[in-house]
Amino acid sequence: LNITKNESADIIRTVRGIRKLLDGEKASLPPGVEIIYSSDESKTVVARFNIVMSNGATGLLLVIVMLTLFLNFRTALWVAMGIPVTLMGVFAMMPLFDAHLDSMTLSAMILVLGILVDDAIIISENITRRVEQGDDPITAASEGTGEVFLPVLTTVLTTFFAFVPMFFMPGVMGKFVYLIPLVISLSLFISLAESCFVLPAHLVHGLKKSRRIGKRVEKGRFFEMFQHLFERALFLILKMRYACVPVFIGVMVIIFLYAFTRMDFILMPASGAERFIITMQLPIGSSVRATSDKISAIEDLIKTLGDNELASFVTRIGQGLSLTEQGEYYGYIDVRLTPFGTRQR
Repeated sequence: LNITKNESADIIRTVRGIRKLLDGEKASLPPGVEIIYSSDESKTVVARFNIVMSNGATGLLLVIVMLTLFLNFRTALWVAMGIPVTLMGVFAMMPLFDAHLDSMTLSAMILVLGILVDDAIIISENITRRVEQGDDPITAASEGTGEVFLPVLTTVLTTFFAFVPMFFMPGVMGKFVYLIPLVISLSLFISLAESCFVLPAHLVHGLKKSRRIGKRVEKGRFFEMFQHLFERALFLILKMRYACVPVFIGVMVIIFLYAFTRMDFILMPASGAERFIITMQLPIGSSVRATSDKISAIEDLIKTLGDNELASFVTRIGQGLSLTEQGEYYGYIDVRLTPFGTRQR
């Protein structure tokens, strides 16, 4: 029984409903008959959901830890909050563009998670710097944000324009690929808005509550111990700038030459595959029984993989992968493996 959902149906809820329905029918099955699930496409979506959640949680933790070392805990907490706020904003905006949560949009979220807090870090650091110099919290927030707004906007636009060409990819592939720049663009601009208008207000509230902000910030300036070494290295590079430029160009050329001559381009690497398909075509005129006998021998080989590697497989006789391949001498087996991270090969 091959079950296909319609376009607007939630694949995760659909699969859960099917399993719940069929699990209730297992008691009424005749002896020797059992229900086996295969080709569950919702597992891919669930796996990407889990990646987004784990990456988001890891990002929150790392941002809080690092900014606490360099600035202070209150600032770090509000900067980190930009990650869930931006993701929720993307979830809210996607239906306006007829986009929904699927493997493609979740992949785009995984891609953009690492750059969501860049704007917030720049703005929060500049506000903190102005408070250290003696500005009151409101002045530091308003003027500190204004000072770095254009550079922050530039970083957002350069990333946005890098993905703009993907909006114009033609054909069926273009209909799938456009979801990646859409999610990335929404994430960038929602993050920019949150950093420029929401974050400063939260920081002002925290700065007003703390009368010892100067001491707390000074204690949090962990990176000052490295500042002297950084300044010396920077001045040295600037003095030798005419020598540094050709060195960096030479290194870049060597890297590109190595990439083009030594590295192979593989669009879909097989090392992480969780599915493979075996196709079979017997001589024209072969009977269904002959095809079945041959494909049964292949099934016996597949079963030797064991439960730790083999999740399930589905066999079809009388048809190939293409709808034009019809006949008693065609057959194929769709084999699903266990998740790549749980097996040795």
